[in-house]
Amino acid sequence: MARVYVLAIIISVVVSGVLVFLVYSDLFPAQTMLDDEPNRDAEDFIIPTPAPINYTVRLPAAPEVNDPNLEVQLVYKGLAFPTQMAFLAEKDILVLQKNDGKVLRITDCTLQPQPALDLPVANVVERGLLGIALSDEQKNGKRYAFIFFTLADEEDGDDAKGSPPLGHRVHRYDVVNGSLMNPLTLFNVPATRGGSHNGGFLTIGPDSNVYFSIGDIASSTTRSQNLENGTAADGTSSIMRLTFDGKSPGSILGYDRPTNSFYAYGIRNSYGLDFDPLTGKLWETENGPHYGDEINLVEPGFNSGWRQVMGFPDYSSFDPDTDLVECLYCDRLTGFIDRWFYNTFFGVQNGRYSDPEFVWQIPVGVTAIKFLTSDKLGVQYENDVFVADFILGVVYHFQLNSERSGIVLEGTLSDKVANDWSELEPVIFAPGFRAITDLEVGKDGFLYVLTYLPDQGAIYRIVPKGTPLPCS
Repeated sequence: MARVYVLAIIISVVVSGVLVFLVYSDLFPAQTMLDDEPNRDAEDFIIPTPAPINYTVRLPAAPEVNDPNLEVQLVYKGLAFPTQMAFLAEKDILVLQKNDGKVLRITDCTLQPQPALDLPVANVVERGLLGIALSDEQKNGKRYAFIFFTLADEEDGDDAKGSPPLGHRVHRYDVVNGSLMNPLTLFNVPATRGGSHNGGFLTIGPDSNVYFSIGDIASSTTRSQNLENGTAADGTSSIMRLTFDGKSPGSILGYDRPTNSFYAYGIRNSYGLDFDPLTGKLWETENGPHYGDEINLVEPGFNSGWRQVMGFPDYSSFDPDTDLVECLYCDRLTGFIDRWFYNTFFGVQNGRYSDPEFVWQIPVGVTAIKFLTSDKLGVQYENDVFVADFILGVVYHFQLNSERSGIVLEGTLSDKVANDWSELEPVIFAPGFRAITDLEVGKDGFLYVLTYLPDQGAIYRIVPKGTPLPCS
């Protein structure tokens, strides 16, 4: 029987007569104590409900791929609450552990005795070591690592004892012989409000800028949550864009810090960012409350709509022009003058809402999104988008339209909404994982999957059948 200590919605399911728990938290649970996984035959997961909603989805007992030409291989198992990974080289992976602040290095499927970095992290609920991105080698000969984490007052987990965290930080490090050194603080947002909805996913864009997500951090009430009378935007509910030196690469939504680094806002919470390799446009996944997980195409200045809308709005009672905050910095009586001045002379724009490209009406805890920039799984998958979730432990596969402005969906999904879990079958690519937190394309061109468990977190890869094992 699983024992769970977490602020979450706990959903009971019956599998082969054994009661297990699916745990849904908007972000990763702080502590999830699980006994060994029970033996399971492939079985339908069914959640009894009086409502006329189908919660049935078929999940196998172990990871598998629905393409008969592909298979899943284990790369490494034995991680504790891993959140994100990055490749130093082929067979050389850095992976973050949320609660102990360690950046581990796994080389040739072997855990190295010393971590690449060990940070003191606050880790209550969704705080912790959350995101990493690695740059290519720069003209100065350096390679950088960017880390998003919640800085503890003194030691790991002391926020559980009453010590307030010092902030959610983005640090830049030099990568030196596999270790991370010479920290430089690029960004800080207060972390004392609460432990939920921190975001923290990092990626590097085709413009060589750092992009990262910040959630609404325990339901903050600022203008970037689309509250007209909210306090000034402070970095919460955003996708931020910074140069490698922590500066604004150019104002989109505001003229001073932090709004001059906003790329998007109205974000409830996000664990997935990636750029389309063909268009250079950003795509994002976003966690809804008890409904409305999303996939979004994020244009510069995008307003995702939170806290006024999640999922597809009812336009009979919703008008984005009047119900959402268009100007992040127009919080004074002279706001209309500020808007005209900065729009006219500095190119600062108003936020623009657009509908999601896909919605899970029944949340799955959507996490990673990754474009497969490789033909190693077959040319039919090259440059397609793959998405993962936390609750079902599923990898989804989506194809984009010819303009790469939306997802090609058919049948019951042609309305862009999975109204219940049974409708997900056509887009399920690889089921049977547990609590996926990251997807990455390895240096070998294969798709890697990271799962979040207390002491059996694992890295897998999806490969063509017959591919030699990663460390054979």
